[in-house]
Amino acid sequence: MDKKIVAIALLAAIIITGSSAAILLTRDDGSSDGVTETGRVLVYGNANNDDYLDERDVEAINKIIDGDELWDKVKYPFADTNADGRITEDDVTLLKKFINNEDCLMYYKDTWGTTSYVHYPLKGKIGVMDWRQSDLAVCLNIWDDVVACGTAGMNDIKHPGFSDKAIYGSGYYVDAETVMQSGKDLGVTCLLAYTGSDGTAQEVKNALLKSGSNIDVIAVDRTDLRVMTMTTATLIGKTTEDHAYVDYCDKLLKQTEDALMTIDADQAKSVLIVQVYKTTTTDNISVMVNSPSPHPLYELLHNHTLTDVVTPIEYGSGWYSVTDAEWILDQDPDYIVFTVASSLWSKGDKDDAQIQAEFEDYCKTLFGQTTAYKNGNIIATDHSAFGGQMCYLVGYKVLSMIYPELISAESGDEALNAWWDLDFGNGSLEQFPQNKVRILSDKN
Repeated sequence: MDKKIVAIALLAAIIITGSSAAILLTRDDGSSDGVTETGRVLVYGNANNDDYLDERDVEAINKIIDGDELWDKVKYPFADTNADGRITEDDVTLLKKFINNEDCLMYYKDTWGTTSYVHYPLKGKIGVMDWRQSDLAVCLNIWDDVVACGTAGMNDIKHPGFSDKAIYGSGYYVDAETVMQSGKDLGVTCLLAYTGSDGTAQEVKNALLKSGSNIDVIAVDRTDLRVMTMTTATLIGKTTEDHAYVDYCDKLLKQTEDALMTIDADQAKSVLIVQVYKTTTTDNISVMVNSPSPHPLYELLHNHTLTDVVTPIEYGSGWYSVTDAEWILDQDPDYIVFTVASSLWSKGDKDDAQIQAEFEDYCKTLFGQTTAYKNGNIIATDHSAFGGQMCYLVGYKVLSMIYPELISAESGDEALNAWWDLDFGNGSLEQFPQNKVRILSDKN
């Protein structure tokens, strides 16, 4: 039987069906109110919870001030423009400054569930902690304003000219002193922060605040990239590009949902999503699971295609659990979506043929006995797209490989290339470095 492992450059499959989430609004005085956010711009002043700050928000706030509407914190969680706990004319005054692009403080809900502020609109230069924020800067057409960045997951096609920028570090482990120095030397006034769970961004933010630095740290939750994109664009005063990007993502998500809803139970294909690092062994494999707060990809595919995965061996604090090759063989999924950390692609002194052979052996070691491997149904992706801005686009491509009878290969390719075709990014897919691409030959 032919064996074929297909790896697509920049392939990822984060598909998100909605953006509503329960949050706890915590004020500076320590008090909090349980409210529900329903919009995609998590900025105070977005009173009607749509995708804009405009006169409709002014009208919504005025209705509360005039007594025509009660302040329903579920319906209007961000009506309090200045985040002082009251709805007054001051909120309208500040909102009009946003609309007129005047200098002021803009408040928003950050990734830690607290109320933060930035100096609006953005002036000066930008620093980014990680390739994810570099993707965002490219997507929002502010990459030329980025003067300092981390190096992990970067390349001169997706992030043109990054090697000419100042370097914060090899990953997202930038320290506050380095960021402050970039403010003095390079004019950095805003840091787009990595919002993972390790706490680095919060440490940097706290240190900057304590020092009295005027550098704003923008840290927006990245669970739904449309929310992160629209909120960040609003905070820096640049929304044209974010709407083009989000509108296209919405279109793909609607097409995806419509296609998946046609699947009968007997047509559903079981899928496991696996994260592989250089240190991964047959006894230590991270598998995406139905955690208390599941990954958006799991949440969407679970009802249509995904095997109901229980905690295999060890449940962590995030989206994955640790298991082994034997457990994966017991599940024997139809497809394995295999996300690869960049360290596994490292070329070093090896030529492409050596890297190709090592990668093939690695896949065979981990998954060689599974039906997915034997049928050529392992989709390998570079991790630098797994949480990046392209993930909605390439997610559609992933699904076209799993369900070609529902989503054509041409449609999947069109989505994948939209990153460049619609000017969300630079360069082209064909230019992307070959050491990020893995298409393994058929094996007998």
